[in-house]
This record gives sequence, C-alpha cells and structure tokens, in this order.
Amino acid sequence: MRGTEESHNMELPIEIWVYIFSYLEAESLLRCQGVCRSWREEVSHMIFSGKIPRLGLRCQRLAWKKDILNEYRKNTWESLSVCADRPVLLVGVGVYAPSGETTICVDARPLEENLREIDVSTELDSFYEEEDKIITLFGKPQSAKPFRFRLEAGQWWEIVLNIRPGQNGGTLGGRTVWCGGGVGGMEEVRSHGVVFSFRQTVRSGWRSEYTQGQFPVLYFWRL
Repeated sequence: MRGTEESHNMELPIEIWVYIFSYLEAESLLRCQGVCRSWREEVSHMIFSGKIPRLGLRCQRLAWKKDILNEYRKNTWESLSVCADRPVLLVGVGVYAPSGETTICVDARPLEENLREIDVSTELDSFYEEEDKIITLFGKPQSAKPFRFRLEAGQWWEIVLNIRPGQNGGTLGGRTVWCGGGVGGMEEVRSHGVVFSFRQTVRSGWRSEYTQGQFPVLYFWRL
C-alpha cells in the first residue's frame, strides 16, 4: 500500500513539488513530511540545504515581563542548556531586544568534554516580533556559514549570547546595555511533537537561568 500511496502522491514531477514546498509555511511542511518517504526526504534536503526561506517551527518558552531589566556589558555571556527528545535542526533564536545601538552575538555548541570555542563569525539576519519586544536572529540566506545546528536526540547543547554596546550605544559611557526579560520558563516544553528540556549551564562567571531572562523563542525543524 505504501508504494501505491507514494506513486499517487508523486504523479507530478518532483520539481513541481519542490516549487510548492518552497511556498509552504513550517506547519504545512511538517505535515508534508509525514505523507510519504519521498516527500520526507525532499523536504529534509531542502531544509538542510537552506532552500526553505522560512525559519521553521516556533517554540515559545518565556513570556515578557515589563518590570524585568537585565544589564549587559562587553564581557557578559549568557548560556541556556537545551536537549530535545528527537533530532531537530536549530535555525533561529529570539532574544529580548536591547536598548540603543548594540552588537548581538549568538552561537550554539554541544556540551561535551572538549568544548569547542565560541564562534561569532556567522553572518546573522534578524526581524522583530511581539510588538518589537523580541529580536529573532537567524543565518543570512546563502551565507557561507549558516546558523543551523543539528541536535541529536538526548544530546545536551548550549545556546550562548553576548550583547555589547555599539560605538554610539549603551549607557554609562557606552559600557552598559539594558534588555527586558521574560518569565515562566519550565524544565520541559512540548512544541510541535518535540519535548525540549532546559536547565542552567553551570560555568563560573557566566549568567544562566532557564526560568526567566533571555531566549524566549527558539526556531527549529523536526528531523
């Protein structure tokens, strides 16, 4: 029956389906991946090759709270540890928008014994959401170093953040940046069939808090 089902679905040339897939929203693409093996493989290939122009599925983990303020300096680094119960591709991170002119650096890396150095050379693009409270960062299209990270099931990763004043930004002589924050973070969040686990990253001199603070939104694809 599966062969008959796939044959029926693929009556159109695959090039036509690829064209159609490129216009679908993330939730629709997720449903297409469950139709048959051919569609699943083609959508996965488009996701990995960066041919899907959208950011993917949205996982909301914090809610904005107006009376929270977080101070950032040049050497302030923040980390959030995250794990998924099935393979996912992390493609975007939302942070609460800072005041003034700033430079925002984000990276993700697996938490393993030989921890790799932070790489902030990835070219990022961004857009604002939730009435400009959140700035969501993602890799620039066609970039040589895309912002895409494959998280295997059960593997702990960390997302790292640094916000520093721009040349004409910040307060206290340009040394400090202030950001809003969110609350309501939980140890587990279910989103589009994936269970994400969160915890603090224990590291001297770093800021880490999963119940409140930064990283209100993650964007990902199910693999």
